[in-house]
Amino acid sequence: MGHNGAFLGSHTTWTAGHPPDIEIPAALPTAATGTSAAGEASLPVTGPGVPALGSSCPRPHSTDTNEADTHVAAVLRRRSLDDVTEDDWNLQMDINLKASFFLNRETRNAMVAGGGGGRIINFASMAWLVGPLLGSDAYVISKAGIVSMTRGFARAIGPHGILVNTVSSGQIDTPMQHRDNTPEVMEGAMSMCPLGRMGRPEEAAAVVLFLASRHASFVNGATINVSGGLIMY
Repeated sequence: MGHNGAFLGSHTTWTAGHPPDIEIPAALPTAATGTSAAGEASLPVTGPGVPALGSSCPRPHSTDTNEADTHVAAVLRRRSLDDVTEDDWNLQMDINLKASFFLNRETRNAMVAGGGGGRIINFASMAWLVGPLLGSDAYVISKAGIVSMTRGFARAIGPHGILVNTVSSGQIDTPMQHRDNTPEVMEGAMSMCPLGRMGRPEEAAAVVLFLASRHASFVNGATINVSGGLIMY
């Protein structure tokens, strides 16, 4: 499988059939102007640069391949309602939602032009359903937007054989968890999870591989709960 870090998302391509096992990198690659998806960065996600990102990714030219694009970048700034600034709001909306919309649209354009269908996989958070906690209001609003955006794209481009889904993750053991939460908060969440632990990055990645595989050929517009049972719906 080829892996090419694409600024705010990752682009992956493999041949038809079940994708091979892969090694999940410790930090998702980004352009030189950014950081890993777990870190906070000031990224140029406005203007003509955003739509150009999707078209800059290498694309397969044969309809014998299954193409999957996964958009995972996110940033969280915890602020009380009264302390959220326009900069806090714009940063989280730009990286978490705006960039995802334009990447989804450019990916759609490339896949429709290729004529071979494909998969688009976005990332939300279980908080889109349960609501904000501990000053995560702007972040959670952006993630709820991802769910609605995914459903809109799924309806619009399903006729082209392009399936669009969302992974809604719970506590995953990434640097963001340790940077933005106190040990007490993490312990409390783990104690409420029936599995008694945080998820591992490769466990979320395995769901992405399923959604990108032939086994998910009738899954479209879905929000897949990957929380270990911390929430259930």
